[in-house]
Amino acid sequence: MATIWLSEYADVPQTVNGVVQVPVEPAVAIQTITTSGTSAQSSAFNARTRYVVAYGDVLHHGKVGSNPTATTSDKPLAAGVNWDFAVKPGKGWLFAAITG
Repeated sequence: MATIWLSEYADVPQTVNGVVQVPVEPAVAIQTITTSGTSAQSSAFNARTRYVVAYGDVLHHGKVGSNPTATTSDKPLAAGVNWDFAVKPGKGWLFAAITG
């Protein structure tokens, strides 16, 4: 089994030349997803979440949506590397992942 950690942030910092610098701590929620060779979903993101940092301990593939199912054709998340992404707050979105 493998794990993905999702840190959810409500405060998105100002941008500098269109580039987001870093999320504002503390996170409003932290989730873990235990993954394997089949897609696994997170819980819905916190209603205040605007920015998410995903970190996996092995190669994963991930997808965001209202009811996502991850496949090995989805965006790869290399082991030990953060995947940062923004979401619209209050949409009830989830993150799905599968090991690569």
